[in-house]
Amino acid sequence: MKKKSLKNIFLFVISLILTAWGQPSGWNLFGSVSAIISYALLWYSLRGLPARKVFMWSFLWFASVQCIQLSWMTADDYQGFYIHIVYLLLSSMIALQFAILSLLVMSYSPPLALHALVAASLWTLFEYSRLYFFTGFPWNPVGLSLSCNDFTAQMAAASGIYGLSFWVIFTNIF
Repeated sequence: MKKKSLKNIFLFVISLILTAWGQPSGWNLFGSVSAIISYALLWYSLRGLPARKVFMWSFLWFASVQCIQLSWMTADDYQGFYIHIVYLLLSSMIALQFAILSLLVMSYSPPLALHALVAASLWTLFEYSRLYFFTGFPWNPVGLSLSCNDFTAQMAAASGIYGLSFWVIFTNIF
């Protein structure tokens, strides 16, 4: 294997670990680090790939993140086995949104402030749309990683969780 591809695989895996466990229910230390660099590491690792592969890898990456973060949904004591189907469908639908965002982010280089603003706004609209189109699913926005820190949690008082999501995506694009 080439050195570059090993580096990209390493960055891909590190970004997955940081993002998946960078939530308040995970390790608080990863929260701020996840919010600052985890998505950027993913997009950096996908540089140079054709659009089809960017879509596929970002879909698999975010579906994996969602499966880890939403693992609480797999308790089938009261819901039955069919909750696993809902769990996989929900993770896939959210990952589809992220794959579309990744195509947009990877389509321009270097990122300009306007492009970053548009992409972060689109992601915020995607997360907000889950309230209406994904059966009212309000959990697990990417801005949740910022709630691990007392200082950034105060930002939520002014902008809400979707403002934090906007900030996470916006900063990771740069």
